[in-house]
Amino acid sequence: MHHAFDIWMKQNHPTVPFERYVDDAIVHCRTKRQAEFMRAAIEERLA
Repeated sequence: MHHAFDIWMKQNHPTVPFERYVDDAIVHCRTKRQAEFMRAAIEERLA
């Protein structure tokens, strides 16, 4: 998950803070719109 998520987040969304523990992730979004965008992007990345 490190390469699939952590590195991808740092490269593609460097201003969005996140935390991950094992296979759980928390992405700290500022707005509902940003949260919806990030959810779709993460779902596509991990599909």
